[in-house]
Amino acid sequence: MSNSNLLNSFVCSGDTGNIQFNGVRYMLIRPETICALQKSVEEKLGDASADIFFNSGLTGGKMSTVQYMRLFSLSKKEAAQYMCDMGGQIGWGKFILEEFDVPAEKISIRVLNSAFAAYYGGSEKPVCHFIRGIVAGIALGVFEQPAEVVETLCLSKKDAFCRFETVGKSDGMVR
Repeated sequence: MSNSNLLNSFVCSGDTGNIQFNGVRYMLIRPETICALQKSVEEKLGDASADIFFNSGLTGGKMSTVQYMRLFSLSKKEAAQYMCDMGGQIGWGKFILEEFDVPAEKISIRVLNSAFAAYYGGSEKPVCHFIRGIVAGIALGVFEQPAEVVETLCLSKKDAFCRFETVGKSDGMVR
C-alpha cells in the first residue's frame, strides 16, 4: 500500500474522541508539548531521561512496523520505507531511508526538519531520543532482534539534519 495520502486515511471521531489509522489509535500533539515534557524529565532525571523517550519510541516503532508489514504484506525494506514516509506525513520531519542492508542488519535514516530538534532548541548533545527509539523499533520489527541505534547528527547541535544509524546488535538492554 502506498501511503501518499495517509492523512486522508485517518478516521477521526469527535463523538468518541479518537483518531485511527487501520485500527491503530493516534493523537495529535504539538511538538512544544513533547519538548517541554522532555526538558522537565531531563531536569529531574538527567541523562537517564533519554532512556524514557527512547523506550517510548521503540515500543511504537516496533508495533507499527510489525502491524504494517502484516497488514500491507510489505517486505522488510518496504516496511522501513513506509515508516519513513509516515513520519513525514504525520509532521515529525522528512524521513529519508539512506541505507537498508538486511544481511548486515543496518539502517540509516536522515531526518530533515525534525519536529523534536526544531522545538527543543540548541544543545551540545543529540536530543531526538524518541525518533532514535522509533528507528530501533523499525530495526527490531524488520530484523526481529534488538539493534543499537545512535543519533550521529542532530539539528539541535547545529547539524544540517538529524541522522540515526544502527551500529550493531544490541545486547537486549534498553537504552
